[in-house]
Amino acid sequence: MSYRIKTEPDRIRLSLFDHVTRADMVAGMAEMEAIERTLGRVPDRIADLSGLTNSDLDYRLILHVADDRRERKFPNTFRTAIVAPTQVTYGFARMFQTLMDNPMIEVRIFESVADAEAWLDTAP
Repeated sequence: MSYRIKTEPDRIRLSLFDHVTRADMVAGMAEMEAIERTLGRVPDRIADLSGLTNSDLDYRLILHVADDRRERKFPNTFRTAIVAPTQVTYGFARMFQTLMDNPMIEVRIFESVADAEAWLDTAP
């Protein structure tokens, strides 16, 4: 398993690291959905791709994740900050951002965790 999900008081933090497989992504999506259901209110999140060294990510998998998020009904709006410090991770993040068409979710891409946290710490 090459991901970690941490629930914090005001956000969810998803970290991807090492070699992320399709199975990791599917398991992570299911875990994230379960967390969101138990909280009642969907918090903002940081998806940190800075530890990613290799992956099975491709257009079809990114589309599958975006489709899942786009089609779901959420109890509130929330923001997703993606940390993508390399050209490769930025490419995956940008693909997700482009495909994500859910008015309940605002997605922005950052080069550092500090910048992502600063954006999430501002009032929407």
